[in-house]
Amino acid sequence: MPNISFVKRVPGLLYGIVVGLLLGAAGFAGTLDGANFQWYYFLVQLLALGIGILHLWISPRFVPAVFAAFGMGLLGTLLVLLLGMAFTLILYQQLGYLAGRWPFVTSLLPFLIPFLVVQAYRYYRDIPLANYRKWYYPVNGDMPDLDLLDLSKILVIQFEFLKTPNDPNFTNFKAKAPVAMSLGDLFLVFINDYNERTPASPIQYTDLSGRPFGWVFTKKAAWWQRPVYLDPALDFNQNNLADNATIVAMRAE
Repeated sequence: MPNISFVKRVPGLLYGIVVGLLLGAAGFAGTLDGANFQWYYFLVQLLALGIGILHLWISPRFVPAVFAAFGMGLLGTLLVLLLGMAFTLILYQQLGYLAGRWPFVTSLLPFLIPFLVVQAYRYYRDIPLANYRKWYYPVNGDMPDLDLLDLSKILVIQFEFLKTPNDPNFTNFKAKAPVAMSLGDLFLVFINDYNERTPASPIQYTDLSGRPFGWVFTKKAAWWQRPVYLDPALDFNQNNLADNATIVAMRAE
């Protein structure tokens, strides 16, 4: 019976070998002779960059566990690059070009660039603004008095949230928001209403010890933009929220 742990590693090993062979095939240009040798070097850099982009796109599908974290992803990408360089050097040795052409393998280094750029961007996106306020569910508090609000001006907004801290998928739900109501009060009303409607899968707003989670609200933006943090104590006009805005509610430490 085959070792189970080894069987689980087979897709990752095959993936690394295939991508390494692609890099080695690109490095074959180092065996070409001609007056345009420097252009070959530049061309292989572009090919390595393209393979790096392809690697960034398909690696989570074949080896998601390896590329879930930055450290393991960087290690896996480096190992694939080193494997590609090794294949290239073996090719040079077999064809008799190793002594004079081994520096050409440095043309494969741009393979790393897409991974590093995307990871740097993700870290940039995760940097919170210096000033943002958390909202806590008032476990022993009172509900806001809706009778005191001007209900003639209503916005339709969407909340995106995780029902539990370990929920893998976001839930999207529309809500009607009085313009003069604070964001925190609306989310309180929304949680209570949602949990009454769906008691089988409620929004968890306290931890196992009964302490309320802190929540941070951001306005959903395009993928290249940093999130805009919202103040739960301010109303919708003060937070510059318009009709059909999407608000992402995230638990925060």
